[in-house]
Amino acid sequence: MLRWRRFSGRAVLWVGSMVIAVGTACYPGVIEGVGELDLVVTAYDPAASFGSLTSYVMPDTIIRVDAAGTDLPPASDLDQQVLDAVATEFAALGYTRLAPSSLTAPDVVVVLTVNVDELPRWTDPFWWGYWDWFEGWSRWSPSWDTGWTPRYPWAGKYAGVRSPGTLQITMIASGQTPTEARVIPAIWAGTIDGLFTGTEASVVSRFQSLIRQAFDQSPYL
Repeated sequence: MLRWRRFSGRAVLWVGSMVIAVGTACYPGVIEGVGELDLVVTAYDPAASFGSLTSYVMPDTIIRVDAAGTDLPPASDLDQQVLDAVATEFAALGYTRLAPSSLTAPDVVVVLTVNVDELPRWTDPFWWGYWDWFEGWSRWSPSWDTGWTPRYPWAGKYAGVRSPGTLQITMIASGQTPTEARVIPAIWAGTIDGLFTGTEASVVSRFQSLIRQAFDQSPYL
């Protein structure tokens, strides 16, 4: 299932292919800032039992990736503020945040990525390469290894292009027996198109409301 919300821009979503079309002909005037193009898209697995989820772990890292799936070094002082904003939303929902060193497996692991290049897809085919270093996998799900890949239930139903600077928040089911061989179950994702685009002041003025919107349009969480 997929939900979307346009902010001040004239973004168009064609359900079935998730094509986000933005053109100058759609605007009554000149685009004066990146905030006019803000778009928040969320998707989830309708088979997931969100009501039973109470705890999560979120690494203090936002991974930056390019189109080749290369892990790029952190490049923004805003990362911690964005991570804090996501943690605030989960706290408001009643989730307990566990430390990555917790011996108790969390119900889910939440990971954040920002793409540096334009990516012709909404899901991350290189996901494991970004996060195989995370110590929790070997502790809570020791059978998982580099041959495993994430399963996005919405993949194949929606496609699109993620522009540079797009933030994706992905919720991964942890410590659960996968229903498919060698597959890591992703059960929710929130994508904010181009959040890290523009000046630092622009990002600061927008990110909290945009992250909140991703959670507001996901009441099942």
